[in-house]
Amino acid sequence: MLDKSQIKQRFSKAVLTYDQQAVVQKRICIELAGLMGQYVGQKHWHQALEIGCGTGMLTQEVLKHCSIDTLYLNDLSENIAALQDAAFLQQTHTHLLMGDIEQLALPQNLDLVISSSALQWMSDLPQLFSKIYDALKPQGYFVFSSFGTENLREMKQLTGCGLEYFEIHILQRFLMDCGFEFVMMKQEVQPLYFEHPRDVLQHIKATGVTATAQHRWTKSALQQFYRDYAQFVHAPDSEALQYPLTYHPIQCIVRKK
Repeated sequence: MLDKSQIKQRFSKAVLTYDQQAVVQKRICIELAGLMGQYVGQKHWHQALEIGCGTGMLTQEVLKHCSIDTLYLNDLSENIAALQDAAFLQQTHTHLLMGDIEQLALPQNLDLVISSSALQWMSDLPQLFSKIYDALKPQGYFVFSSFGTENLREMKQLTGCGLEYFEIHILQRFLMDCGFEFVMMKQEVQPLYFEHPRDVLQHIKATGVTATAQHRWTKSALQQFYRDYAQFVHAPDSEALQYPLTYHPIQCIVRKK
């Protein structure tokens, strides 16, 4: 079981640095909102829920493509209270659902549920998918991104710490078992490059991803980590060494029958 209190604490600490450092997550939000506009095309929604809204990165991108009358914003962190004053939400009536979405009752008769880079933190994803299905109106949409098994593989290989991600076909099965119809689903591997392994660690800390870290960073362990990370450099003879950190986003749009 994931320690949701620890996850909340780490992401709350990262709130001031998240938007600047979470470049992959930002890219995913832009693409997911674009895919939603392309495949769904609906410009107006009556009731919608966002799971794990964080700093409002996805919220802002989605509202560039559509309008929402009533938007329920969920996150573990109380920091989302500041979102209600955001300029991009001034035309939307918002309700805050603070806490663990797996433990909360979902609003019903939703037209749309969205989520980006949050579902990998769930303890029981099939159960949550079932709750979302039940909360949606017939023909309601569930639009989300999560991460696959290659995500942050360098960190997991060197530290032994990391989330247990699902293969895309496992996510498909979870969704099909609930009764969802597929509109689109895709995955890709996106490496992010850094000048030094310490920059990798700083990036991960600044995005809150250390929420599952059990690794003890002694001085000797840190130096060993720097040395070991060199194995992932693709061009070791290059003067400008580029240390990769792998992201593996999965994006999906499904509809309730």
